[in-house]
Amino acid sequence: MIPEITITETRDVETVWRIITDRAVFARVCDDEWLTKPIDELREIVRSIVENPENLIPLALVDGQLAGCFICYAQPAGVFEVHTFMLPSCRGASAVVAGRAAMKFVFQNPDVKKLVSMCPVCLPESHWFARRCGWRTIGVASKNWLKDGIDHVVMLVEATKEDLCR
Repeated sequence: MIPEITITETRDVETVWRIITDRAVFARVCDDEWLTKPIDELREIVRSIVENPENLIPLALVDGQLAGCFICYAQPAGVFEVHTFMLPSCRGASAVVAGRAAMKFVFQNPDVKKLVSMCPVCLPESHWFARRCGWRTIGVASKNWLKDGIDHVVMLVEATKEDLCR
């Protein structure tokens, strides 16, 4: 059975915080620097991101159940930096469907020209997910991702409306 994927915009800080700090998500998406920050500081950073009206925060539901969110930081010239936070209930094919639906949702905003994101090579599923959602690899980041004391190369990916149509 194909799950029903729903994408909506959210400004609910507590819902986003609950997704990001889920045990299956938090340690995987945070680098060493973020993991050393006090929890109250992290909560305040998330609050400021979610409440900033320039940012876009698509929320994913699968069959009506919370499945994850995408934080899209507004950058100059219509570029949005995307960070993906998917709960264990939305992985594999369901995550790809949700990712493509979130891209479609974000590109409905006329201010959005391009999406960019980063995929640490130590998390190959992040690059697999991006490619399956229609993102293109554009190179390697100038800064590595420090995780568990190890520097990891980061692949850069981007997507435009045209990529979504392919």
